[in-house]
Amino acid sequence: MYREYWGLRENPFSNAYNSSFFYLAKGMDEAAKRFFAAISENRGIMLLVGPTGVGKTYLAKLIADQLRARNVRVAQMITPRLSSESLALEIGHKLKELRGLNLGDVEPGAAGESTPPQSNGAPAVLIIDEAQTITNTETFEVLRALLNHDHEGRFLLTTLLAGDDSMVERLRAMPSLNQRIGVRHRLEPFCPEESSAYIDFRLSAAGANGEIFCPDAKEDIHTIAEGIPRVINTLCDLAMVIGADERLLRIDTDIIARARRELNSLR
Repeated sequence: MYREYWGLRENPFSNAYNSSFFYLAKGMDEAAKRFFAAISENRGIMLLVGPTGVGKTYLAKLIADQLRARNVRVAQMITPRLSSESLALEIGHKLKELRGLNLGDVEPGAAGESTPPQSNGAPAVLIIDEAQTITNTETFEVLRALLNHDHEGRFLLTTLLAGDDSMVERLRAMPSLNQRIGVRHRLEPFCPEESSAYIDFRLSAAGANGEIFCPDAKEDIHTIAEGIPRVINTLCDLAMVIGADERLLRIDTDIIARARRELNSLR
């Protein structure tokens, strides 16, 4: 383990979720503000898209944590290529958990009166991650049907769909749902300055006292990773392992090049 060598309390570049290591770049800050506003305004369905590894899951988890801290009821689910029946059943469980509402009350195409929400109509949020794995139109119809049910003019549920860019085209083919998305945002990869700040932020959060990566090394990391946080983490982690093994004082461009070659050889 390289933490002791570099004088760190924790691994700074783990891809596992840890809110202490969340770097709120400009795009993520803008997305979070939009979604919090949408939840307070009861917008119904929200959409978060972006390339793989850009931080959609991380942001969704941070939003969930902050909502729970505000006493908002939140349920999260991931859709690793579930069948339409399994996904509909899972959504039903989450609805019952959040609202005491049975899925039978929100059959596709239904309208009219519905079961009143619990807790005096306080907001409830369902976050669906990896939503691009939903391929069945009938399953999306379940989500659309939720928008036909309200209580005293407010939706029973606010739903955040998070997925890769393929979600955009998929939703365009379903105008009945696409036209009802109240807020949508695309997370972009970091710019060079954000990549550098991200590396410094994560190192500082892990307890680093001095500069570990040379400025040129951070520039190379950004270029190789194309500004994708998950790739930055993987590259930095391996570079720090190499640096610790060789008892280096700082990580330069040569170490980054070696880390890149090693990663490419494993793909």
